[in-house]
Amino acid sequence: MFLPLVYLDQNIVSMQSTGKIDFSNVKDVQWAYSKEHFEEIRRACNTKPFLDALDQLSAALIDLKLVAGKPTGEAILTPGVPAEECFQEYIEATNEVDFSLDSFHPLISWACGGQCAEELSKLPGQFAYQLDALFGRLPQSITRQLTSAPGEAFYELLTPAISSMLEWDNNIKSTRSFFGFEKTGVSNIGGDNPLRRIWESISPKIPQLSVEQFYGFAPLGDEQQPPTTWEGIVACCTVLDVLGFHAEKKVRKLSKVPNVLSDARHIAYGAYCSGIIAGDKRMANRAKAIYEFQGITSTAMVLCTNPET
Repeated sequence: MFLPLVYLDQNIVSMQSTGKIDFSNVKDVQWAYSKEHFEEIRRACNTKPFLDALDQLSAALIDLKLVAGKPTGEAILTPGVPAEECFQEYIEATNEVDFSLDSFHPLISWACGGQCAEELSKLPGQFAYQLDALFGRLPQSITRQLTSAPGEAFYELLTPAISSMLEWDNNIKSTRSFFGFEKTGVSNIGGDNPLRRIWESISPKIPQLSVEQFYGFAPLGDEQQPPTTWEGIVACCTVLDVLGFHAEKKVRKLSKVPNVLSDARHIAYGAYCSGIIAGDKRMANRAKAIYEFQGITSTAMVLCTNPET
């Protein structure tokens, strides 16, 4: 029997863990979660209630399908495996290599008007160090074929780009004004396909880009690989943060970027399901708009526990 696959964001799992809601008796759906839940759960002092909640729901892990380490654009489902077991495998795998893309968080914060110039200036050096450490774990039979140190190459590539960015006026009001929008953003644009309507207003200012390139669903150069649906949605969410489309001010705080990216990744995973249930209207509205723009059939829903909202 076919069961609709419904993705739950971490807020919903948290509500299940505290007893604020109880979806355990809902039998006509297959609940789903992703490794992004693990990334959020690992930041908690006590992981057990969240993992127990996933097992109470008989939730299945959804993950991106990789071939030779590269995403294929497809997703795979792993039902019937305890969340604790999947969580421990994830922790072991991520702890094996001391490499993280967190060094790019200042880039996101800065683009959204954050005051993190010092942290952004350190990005090339930090990423170069991590990259060299990662390649240092590879066999010499591979590394001896390299003509230069990978970290050095990326450092030389990133440094002028970051220096140029730091010369910009990254005031978010100025950025939105350039695109012709008010400082509060574009959340008031509703109706059918709001992302398309936003683009119609913006496109005369950036004629060199297509709508797909602007929102992150197409590469900027012919030599680049097209992004997967998952990658495109995560990139699109950053663009929407800059524009102020159902965005949160907390993205300007460097320490809050991981939370903002988690929301984007939950929306991206939800695209591979029949639907996604979010814990706040902002996330649900954003997911709905992105799915509509991309022709994704997943339904974005919001669980309102407060009757007044």
